[in-house]
Amino acid sequence: MLATVENKGFELELAYSKKINEFSFNASVNFTKVNNKLVSLGNGQNENFSGNTVTRAGMPVGMWYVLQTDGLFQNQQEIDNYKTAGGKVIMPNAVPGDIRFKDNNGDGQITNEDKAVVGSPWPEFEMGFNAGADYKGFDFSMNWIASHGATVYDGFRSVVDRFDDNSNYRTGIQPWTPENPNTDFPRITKGSTLNSRGDSDRFLESGDFIRLKYIGFGYNLPSSVLKNSGITRARLTLSAQNIITITKYQGLDPEFTNGNIFERGVDNGAFPNLKTYSFGVEFSF
Repeated sequence: MLATVENKGFELELAYSKKINEFSFNASVNFTKVNNKLVSLGNGQNENFSGNTVTRAGMPVGMWYVLQTDGLFQNQQEIDNYKTAGGKVIMPNAVPGDIRFKDNNGDGQITNEDKAVVGSPWPEFEMGFNAGADYKGFDFSMNWIASHGATVYDGFRSVVDRFDDNSNYRTGIQPWTPENPNTDFPRITKGSTLNSRGDSDRFLESGDFIRLKYIGFGYNLPSSVLKNSGITRARLTLSAQNIITITKYQGLDPEFTNGNIFERGVDNGAFPNLKTYSFGVEFSF
């Protein structure tokens, strides 16, 4: 599908460096903010639906378009009292522990017509921090990255938190039961998708994160040590990647990618960035 998308934003970078005798230090911070909106779709279309997203002219691409949840029914009285302005019970087949969905159009039933635009998959801003230092053959560098403001769809959790068939699912959940009503996890019900449907905001989460992307240490052996060895340069390195991630996201990795621009914020269980540790020795002759 052909589409015209307008991107506007700015990028700011501040850098500093200092050298004092044999010690040198450098640091930089970058800040990026980009807003996009759909100008037009091909073939005269004004909107495109893809999965749980909608893209409309004048709005950002791939906005979340889902049913809205409003907690869990705690008892039969709450079910009976959930009515339209005309007195029609909206979810008469629900039982305590089921999800209450918002009847946004007020027609007394929960259908696709009740779906609403509830958030954006695009971050409000992204940041990076780099720092490095050198002293008498020793050197150090690190890189932090951060993202704030994106709402993402946890496709991994939408699979492992279904509990509507005989598959094996994750442990540690606390579903609703009469003895455990203080939870946001609905009752487990086999053979019904009422509490497991994936087109609701239940699986939308904050995609905010801060990550230590890289940290490394190095040491260059002095030439006096290498004298008469036939080695002109010897360097030892120790580095690590992705070892610290600060986030509330419950999926495998908040730094996921999705190549479909209309579903940019959908995490289909993408393979996570691995924690890696490396030790290296370099010789030059």
